[in-house]
Amino acid sequence: MSTRPVTLPALLAILMLVGCRGGDSAPDGQELPELRTYEVPAGQADVLAEALNEVLAGPGEQAGAGRASSRLPGRLVVLAPGSVHDSVEEALAEMAGSADERVAQPATLRIWLVDVQPGQDQTPAFEKSLGDAIEVIRTRFAGQGLRLVEEASLGLPSNHGLATLTTGTGNEISVRTLPGNVPTFDVELLSKGGGEQVPLEFRSRLELAPGETVIAATLNKGRWDKGGTRLVLMRLDAPGS
Repeated sequence: MSTRPVTLPALLAILMLVGCRGGDSAPDGQELPELRTYEVPAGQADVLAEALNEVLAGPGEQAGAGRASSRLPGRLVVLAPGSVHDSVEEALAEMAGSADERVAQPATLRIWLVDVQPGQDQTPAFEKSLGDAIEVIRTRFAGQGLRLVEEASLGLPSNHGLATLTTGTGNEISVRTLPGNVPTFDVELLSKGGGEQVPLEFRSRLELAPGETVIAATLNKGRWDKGGTRLVLMRLDAPGS
């Protein structure tokens, strides 16, 4: 499970409502503080503790309503009244639900095999789908023409999953999604050649920002045919990117 900073305003808004909630009170009318520990997404404990401490801090020199700590990995330790804990539990449940919804929506890895060779473009229409990456390619290979060899899309599982695809030209693509806050993949692309295809063997671990097209590999075609370069382009299309 992962979270994004955009969920923090929701957390703060819920906590601001704590004054409207009741709870067990001490004889002086103040709620008794309780110490509770919450499991939180990896890498998010510090930012959650900081957000909580900002809300729980008292004005000026006055004592605050509680205190949060993130000293334990993946754990948020909170000392606060019961009504604050109710809000914390509600906020964390909301964040978990939002993350689960994002995971349920599949991401897609798009792959292009493009030949760079002397002459004019042979398949110019596909360049629009590359976005800003086409300018990088044009600058890097000035004066060369582009030819789309193949384009493929592969739906990706959420965590630790393996997705495979054999394209119409015989290229075998396998992608394993790795856990972590940054989208990371082990990608393998193999082809034995035949017809217009050339023998191809590409393996790499990639971190891909959603919506960004990258040149994953630049292959020298000199050992296969008259020369030129084959590019392996990839883009992660994720919901909301």
